[in-house]
Amino acid sequence: MDDKKPRWWKSLHDVSWTQVKSALVDDWHKLVAGTEKLEKGAAEIAIQFGHAAKEVYAKTGTWGVELEKELKKDWEETHKEAKLTWEQVREAVKHGWEKTTKKS
Repeated sequence: MDDKKPRWWKSLHDVSWTQVKSALVDDWHKLVAGTEKLEKGAAEIAIQFGHAAKEVYAKTGTWGVELEKELKKDWEETHKEAKLTWEQVREAVKHGWEKTTKKS
């Protein structure tokens, strides 16, 4: 799985991700325990993507159709070579988005 970043990614997202990675990823694995799930590395990249998107698309507020359309476009643009489609990573991205506390 490639670890490319979207065009809006900034170094502050790396710092923020480092601070919350363990909690968000652990929470995801508890949530999907016993079900078919993404490979660990793929899940982390998708959750990280959702986490950073929360800062970038902060004005959007909540997960919805328009936001998802933008994030799908960003994911597909960034991960053109990836074997995982938006449909496969959507729930992990959403988890990263919803579990991240928006910064003011």
